[in-house]
Amino acid sequence: HGRNRGMSRTRNLGLAAARGAFTTFLDHDDVMLPDKLRTLAAALEAEPDAIAAVGPNRRWHSWDGGEDATQDLGGPGGRLLPPPGTLETSLCDSSAVPLGPLIRTDAARAFGGYSEAFPGMHEDQAFFARLMLHGPIVLVDDVLHLYRQHGESCVARTHHQGRDKMARRRFLHWLGDDLARRPETHPALQCLVASELEETLGGRRSEEHTSELQSRQYLVCRLL
Repeated sequence: HGRNRGMSRTRNLGLAAARGAFTTFLDHDDVMLPDKLRTLAAALEAEPDAIAAVGPNRRWHSWDGGEDATQDLGGPGGRLLPPPGTLETSLCDSSAVPLGPLIRTDAARAFGGYSEAFPGMHEDQAFFARLMLHGPIVLVDDVLHLYRQHGESCVARTHHQGRDKMARRRFLHWLGDDLARRPETHPALQCLVASELEETLGGRRSEEHTSELQSRQYLVCRLL
């Protein structure tokens, strides 16, 4: 065995080995409800242009006596959303990043699967950014995924170590660079990335910071 290359590399190995038309991922501490695959597959079959079917998850605290909360993806299901899908919603609210979509395997391979620049924290955000920018998605209303909340998760450990903002800043830099390389333009999304990046720096609009954003070519609107 070689060194541990992280979650993204592991999932990409699974994607490379996948034989079915559809692929999904499930973390070891989460739960997929019995009807999930059937429901999402039916949604994809009904929308042949969609590259993935996405539904809300339940932030699962009740396994340990807490109170659950259902994710809000920013709108009702039954819709085919063109790029960038729900990406703007999830950038404004990190709790709105969907988990475990059912993806057309060929599409996931075409956009490169998981970015191995993120072996741990923000690996899902980077994957969903690629997914949402690659093609249309279809939303479903059913809650079919239980996202277990506990103190040993990657997210919880990052928070306890005080590395939240640093990790988010790294993701936003990555996304800004990715958007700048794409032939299609998403000015509203680029503006949002710049605004969210500024927030990770405490809202400081220093001259040096503004210059950095402009040099990365994704400050495309005036931040108010």
